[in-house]
Amino acid sequence: MTDEGSQPVSAEPMAALRAAIRGGTSSDLATWTAMGEAGLTTLREVLTGRLGLDLPGVHPKDVIDGLSTAVAPIAHAHAAAFLDVFADPSFDTNSYVITALGEVNDHRATDRIVKAARSRDQWLRMAAAIGLGGHDSAIAVQTLIEL
Repeated sequence: MTDEGSQPVSAEPMAALRAAIRGGTSSDLATWTAMGEAGLTTLREVLTGRLGLDLPGVHPKDVIDGLSTAVAPIAHAHAAAFLDVFADPSFDTNSYVITALGEVNDHRATDRIVKAARSRDQWLRMAAAIGLGGHDSAIAVQTLIEL
């Protein structure tokens, strides 16, 4: 499965992501998380708009909530790969990525979240606050105080 300008994405991670969004059960999330780097690549293609989720019958708000739920466990389970796949600075304004960076115990993740916390965008600042809640560092605490 490919779209113009994107990398090949297999059907299995996309099916797992759709199931995690649609159902959101612990089993669905575990299957999605087990997709590893292939899942992260699929997620990147979805978040950049190169791939659509195509979830007929699922309300757009439920897609947003489901995607928010699906991003955190795969970032936590595959932290180094998450940092690599989402290394491009353009993802520093993506609230899903910023929230998920809260699951990554690495100074690079903290630095990116702190930068997002200084955004003019209120929703990105909210995602940063959520992400910083998972980081036990002086800069994370200081940034939360400043918010």
